[in-house]
Amino acid sequence: MAKATTAAPLWAACVVVIGCLLVTSAAQAAPVTYQDGLPPALRVQVKATADGSADPADAQEQIAQLDQFAEWARQHKPRVGFLDKLLGSASAVRPVALEDLFRYASSLRGQPIVVSVEGLYEKAEGATAKFRTDDRHCLIELADGAVPEGFGTQDVYGLPVQVEGTIELRGDVPVVRASKVRPALALSLARKGRLLEMTSQHESAIDAYRQVEKESMGQHSPIAAFAGVSVGRIYYDNLRNAKGAVKQYNAVWTNYITHQTAGETHLDTWVPAAAPDSQTWTKLPLRDAIGPTLDKLSSESFWYKFVALFVALCGGNSALGVLLIAVIVRLIIWPLTKKQLESAEAMKRLQPQIKELQSRCADDKQKFQQEFWKLCQANGVNPLGGCLPLLVQMPVLIAVYGGIRGYIVEFDKASFLWVGNLASPDMPLLIAYTISMILFQKMTMKTNPGAAMDPQQEQQQKMMMWMMPVMFFFMFKTFPAAFILYWLGTNIIYFAQQWTYTRRAAKLGPEAPAAAKKQGGFVASMVRALSGEAPTEGGTEQPETSKPEVDRRSMEDIRREQKQDKRGKGRKRK
Repeated sequence: MAKATTAAPLWAACVVVIGCLLVTSAAQAAPVTYQDGLPPALRVQVKATADGSADPADAQEQIAQLDQFAEWARQHKPRVGFLDKLLGSASAVRPVALEDLFRYASSLRGQPIVVSVEGLYEKAEGATAKFRTDDRHCLIELADGAVPEGFGTQDVYGLPVQVEGTIELRGDVPVVRASKVRPALALSLARKGRLLEMTSQHESAIDAYRQVEKESMGQHSPIAAFAGVSVGRIYYDNLRNAKGAVKQYNAVWTNYITHQTAGETHLDTWVPAAAPDSQTWTKLPLRDAIGPTLDKLSSESFWYKFVALFVALCGGNSALGVLLIAVIVRLIIWPLTKKQLESAEAMKRLQPQIKELQSRCADDKQKFQQEFWKLCQANGVNPLGGCLPLLVQMPVLIAVYGGIRGYIVEFDKASFLWVGNLASPDMPLLIAYTISMILFQKMTMKTNPGAAMDPQQEQQQKMMMWMMPVMFFFMFKTFPAAFILYWLGTNIIYFAQQWTYTRRAAKLGPEAPAAAKKQGGFVASMVRALSGEAPTEGGTEQPETSKPEVDRRSMEDIRREQKQDKRGKGRKRK
């Protein structure tokens, strides 16, 4: 009986502890049902149940209606041709966020530009309807013959609407002379996400918000930014999925901050107030809304700590930390770089023999290939020896880029020389990198035998020397300046290594190419493949009984020069 009496309090204590944990978890994962602080377009009205929560039945009825609007809008979405996207079209509709409409209304007035604006269709005095933010509004006037479509017989007021038309001004109030009034696709999906979130359907809310991002792709839209931030918030606050949250916040940062087009205004978004007991939303710049959480989540990754270590070694200077990483990486791969430079020097010594082979085998490319690889084998030269450093750098480059992406919030606070923000693109820095890439391509061409093997291949390599840097220029236009600084730094260090090696090699004088003592390897495989020989037992090839005539003469010349050098040194001693 004593044991039972002792066990009872223990069980009671366990039940109390588990109950407290469940209550705490439920409180942390509680849906955000309050509306204060949100713009009118994102405020949804749902009936409350007896306990004050959102009524799922009422929410589901509104969701079904929004699904109908979204489906109609998708089916009637205007098709834009490829050339219109590429070159632009005067007749194309220009999507304008409601917040931006107030900024640009005066410049758009009187121009034959058709704009598309989304908002909640509300009644207005002296006009057909209005769209409004918390402190401003624009008026909607229907053009002759224009009627709402896609809503069935329902009253349009209070629904998410997209209007298309030209801009006028009435005093300082913008007026959209609407030729079309249709359901707003992105806004319908965003309101659907709000309803799903309020009724704790978090996975479905994420799907709805992701559809908003998809439909608004390429648009500088606060509604799309709100949807992206909401996905990350649900992952972090409700689903306790830190990995999903950091991935989503990184995508938002990339799409709306790093990839921001020059001249675009900085986006604001709405997030629940930070105070635990607050029941309002706060409007914040997008950087401030997701920056602290993104940095906190990213700081747990290895590559974030890797970049942070080098920044700390440089006294907290982010730019110097990036350059230090470039120095360390170049030092680590120096043995491979040295082999690349040695291969280039060896190929340079063989140029006279290769040119002679080209003239002798001008009409027989297969014969030239055979003799070329035999020449390389006889002199112990691997023409592709310069490719390995380039291959090794690629995974390193990807890893460094991952670290820079993870450290992006800290780079957002850093500057370097003329670069005001290492987390944003910088055109002068990109131009400097492109120039360095052209010079880099010129140097690496020396390690490629194709430039000497065939005039056509030589011409192709010259074209690639210009095409690749130009391609990278356009590819990296939206990349963070910190990443471009890293790659520029690696190129500059490579130039220094190449210059130092070349000067040292010039002082030591030309060295005789080593004979091919090892008959296996890639070069020997190429010789066997081109000559049609079968591999010998043990994977090695028997020593050749004869060498190409060109190689034999080159070796005789080298021996003759060595004998002359020895005689000259002997005379000086006497």
